[in-house]
Amino acid sequence: MTEEYQLEVYQRANGTFPFVEWESELSEKERAIVSTRLARLRQGNFRILIIRWYFMKKSKPHKNFLFERLKNPKEAAAYLNAALQDEDPGIFLIALRDIAQANGGMAHVAQEAHLNRETLYRTLSKKGNPTLTNLLGLLGTCRLQLNVQPALQS
Repeated sequence: MTEEYQLEVYQRANGTFPFVEWESELSEKERAIVSTRLARLRQGNFRILIIRWYFMKKSKPHKNFLFERLKNPKEAAAYLNAALQDEDPGIFLIALRDIAQANGGMAHVAQEAHLNRETLYRTLSKKGNPTLTNLLGLLGTCRLQLNVQPALQS
């Protein structure tokens, strides 16, 4: 697995988080798109964003907030759908991994989905290639399902 960067969310002196406040004002779809872009950043893909780094005294990992949100199946589904729209297919696997970690961790999800933990880690790496059976088991464990729809005609 490639190195993953830690993203931090700034915390004000009064304990509030401006990013979380801003994110809560977005629609479900917009939040999912932001989370997908942040997944790219965690993987070191900076080509779509120019970031100015500030050293902050108080911050918390963005993953804490993301994982809390991804426990909700609606939020998780929106996150996966946004990841499917990304030009990098590996982002979908990263999103699946985030959802697995949010729903009890990789070991728990692997056990519930009747998968080997090491296989699950490899499957959900950026270059992973999950089988349909593994994908359906993982989604089911996280209270999600696969749904195919007709493509929009343009």
